[in-house]
Amino acid sequence: MDTKRVLISAVLGLLFGGICAYGSVGHIPSELPMAPILASIFYNRVLLGFVIGIANSIEISPALRGAVLGIVVSAAIAIPTGVIESKLAHINFCRSPMTPTAMTRSSYIRRLQQTP
Repeated sequence: MDTKRVLISAVLGLLFGGICAYGSVGHIPSELPMAPILASIFYNRVLLGFVIGIANSIEISPALRGAVLGIVVSAAIAIPTGVIESKLAHINFCRSPMTPTAMTRSSYIRRLQQTP
């Protein structure tokens, strides 16, 4: 394992984690807790940088290796977990003009919080 490579990729993960978290601030619905979402975005990028740094011994094309590692590491943040997050996946469906009872995101959140 090349220590210099791991250090550089981890530092770049920290840098890009901060950039991604900062860029995501305006895209998180105000009804959701912002700190845990931003922390998971930041952690995901740091982890991705570290994994890319230690994966130098995998004998495939560097572009393919990066793509595969990116998909594997980012799958954890892309797959919604928990009750609220899985129900939030249906927001776009509820706001569709084709549904007879289209509702706003905030009214959908209120309805979710009222149901036991």
